[in-house]
Amino acid sequence: MLLLCSEKSSKFRDDVVNKLYAGGIGEVHQQDVGVDIPEVSMMVKYTAVILFTHEPLEKIKELSDAVASVVEAGVGVVLALYAIEDDQDRGLCGRLMNALSPCGVGPVKSGKECHMIVEGEFPAESFEARVVDRLKSFSGGPESVHCELSVRIGASVVCWWSDGQPLVLQRRHKSGGRVVVLNARPISTDASPFGWDRSSEGMRLLSNIVYAIRDCK
Repeated sequence: MLLLCSEKSSKFRDDVVNKLYAGGIGEVHQQDVGVDIPEVSMMVKYTAVILFTHEPLEKIKELSDAVASVVEAGVGVVLALYAIEDDQDRGLCGRLMNALSPCGVGPVKSGKECHMIVEGEFPAESFEARVVDRLKSFSGGPESVHCELSVRIGASVVCWWSDGQPLVLQRRHKSGGRVVVLNARPISTDASPFGWDRSSEGMRLLSNIVYAIRDCK
């Protein structure tokens, strides 16, 4: 799979990669998108793409359009903080967020620990069921940084934050591609006090999302 990020700290990047490896994801390639945008022809070769931002993006529109093309080509893409923030320097835009995403961008909130809530049951082998498979707990940590988001028609919420905001939501494209929003930082408290609680099952959540993208076209 491919990890795209605008993150100068190798400690933060490596934390995400290590958690994916620990979750059984065999090969993870990284690329910094703070300045350079990877070719669509390269990105579509991957089963799944995870994109998160922190540092400002110099080419937000170009990156957003490239990722939209990847989804339209049938690839699953995960958008995590701060790619879904209503910030003109690091939040994505264009048809990716306006037409393909399960939600728009929103303001960031933090400062209170929140936990994952799964409401009801999902059909066996569905995308949603794969994401929450064997997932017992997830805590966003003492800050639980996430965005206030509005869920769009045609999207489904897999699980919620305990404050009522969606935690994982998704929308499938007719190509078989999918936009999954992980409304959290993918980094754990192993690397940052503003990450998800390392004692909870963030590793399983990340890997389950990647496996669900792979298995549920």
